[in-house]
Order: sequence, then structure tokens, then C-alpha cells
Amino acid sequence: MGLSNAERQRRYIRRLKAAAAKVGLTAKLQARIRELEMANADLRRKSAVLNRWLQNRKRMPDATYRAVVKCLHPDMRRGMTPKQIDEACGLFTQWKKAQDR
Repeated sequence: MGLSNAERQRRYIRRLKAAAAKVGLTAKLQARIRELEMANADLRRKSAVLNRWLQNRKRMPDATYRAVVKCLHPDMRRGMTPKQIDEACGLFTQWKKAQDR
């Protein structure tokens, strides 16, 4: 025996509601995708700026870096002589002048 007219209408309404829910969900998902794509593009721009900055900066030589860090670190500075501190400051000054050129 076939479905009654009322049952067919109930099933049709359920299908319409399910389709409407999918459309609403799809619209929400598409909006979220657009939002994430914009955030991703913004992060890519920021990453490019940082990469350019890193490529353009002049790196401090390792020996100068180690001397300066040793001079500034409170635990390491205790064992340093005034001559070593002066050398570290001199190395940093030379590096800074080279940067300013």
C-alpha cells in the first residue's frame, strides 16, 4: 500500500528543512573559509615582511655576540676581568659603527 498524502507532505517538508539547513551551514562554512583565507593572506604578508627584514639585517659575528653576551650576563660577568669587558665593548662598538654605515 502506498503512502498517504499527509505522510508524503511530512517527508517533503523534512527534505526541504534538511536542504535549508545544509544551505545555511554551507553559507556559514563559506564565510568561515573566507575569513580564514583573509587571515592566511595577512599572515603571508607579515611573514614576507619579516623574511625581508631578516635578509636585510647584518648579522653580528659569533665571536662579538658571545663576548657581548658574556659581558652582559650577570653570572658570566663575575669571572671577567676589566680588560675582557673593555674588549667586548670595543667589539660591539666596532660592529655598531659598521652597521651605521
